[in-house]
Amino acid sequence: MNPIINSLSLIADAAEYLDRSTSAAWRIRATLTNMAVWAANSYVWLEENQPDSERMHRDRIKLSTIRCWLRDCNTSAFALDLTPGNVRKTLGLERITDLHEDACRIARAKCMQTRSAANFQKYYQSALELAEARKQQRERAVERIANILSDHGWTLEGQVFDARGYNTIYETLTFVFDEDLADEDLMETEIDKLSDTLANALEAMYVEVDNQLAAAIVTAKINRLAGYKVAIEQMMSIVGVDKAVLARRQVQLEQQLEAERKLLDGKAKTLDEQIEAQMAAMQAPTPEPQPEPTKPEPTKPKPEPKVKTTAAERKAAREARLAAKAAA
Repeated sequence: MNPIINSLSLIADAAEYLDRSTSAAWRIRATLTNMAVWAANSYVWLEENQPDSERMHRDRIKLSTIRCWLRDCNTSAFALDLTPGNVRKTLGLERITDLHEDACRIARAKCMQTRSAANFQKYYQSALELAEARKQQRERAVERIANILSDHGWTLEGQVFDARGYNTIYETLTFVFDEDLADEDLMETEIDKLSDTLANALEAMYVEVDNQLAAAIVTAKINRLAGYKVAIEQMMSIVGVDKAVLARRQVQLEQQLEAERKLLDGKAKTLDEQIEAQMAAMQAPTPEPQPEPTKPEPTKPKPEPKVKTTAAERKAAREARLAAKAAA
């Protein structure tokens, strides 16, 4: 069995204890769950579309190896939830997606590859149909995947290939246990992914346990954290994490944080200066408004004196007007 899988129990308690601040346990569980569910989904698809193919036999061996790993993990604190509900979530069936946007993105990428937009609608429709078919296939496969991951072996009949190309012929239905089919030589990609996840989780746990150990003052907590640190260091040596590289990355990170802090301090000082200037402007005495000079009012022209006329003069003027009108 793989030494990394066998040694997961070393850091199980530490990962759970530090999970709130590092998400270490969640990351390890997610990697193992994704590995198992997608391997089973690939096997189910091959079972429906390419039965008795060499790839199907290889996927069966991979699934046997993964199931052996999962049973070993379930004996530690990294017990996995492989119920149909969690399988649906891992397959992305509960994720809310915009099929129109996804189909447009795929169609646009194909048009860019062909340097022509003439078949955009064809690519768009094809992408929609493919997404719908993929969703239906995964919906059908949920229960089958959950059942496959809960089994301990395979019922085989006929010609069966192993990882090295040798074939075995079972004349009758024969139950073969996972331990008899498992072969870790096919699991290089999966082991690399698991090692990367563990390396990142161990790095975060190592830094966090150092910080908590420096701040701890209770004897029981100090002893617990010291034990966790020893277990983390042992697991780092098993996974192959270089502590010198880890220390160098930590120094670089601290230098970057220090540079960002200085930049923020400079911005904060500038902001403080602006605030002080505004406060000084508010506290400065405001000048009293000066009254506007009054303009002299314009003098009104005096009305001309009225000329007084007698009644005889007014009568003569009226008769003259009447005479002029009659003459006209």
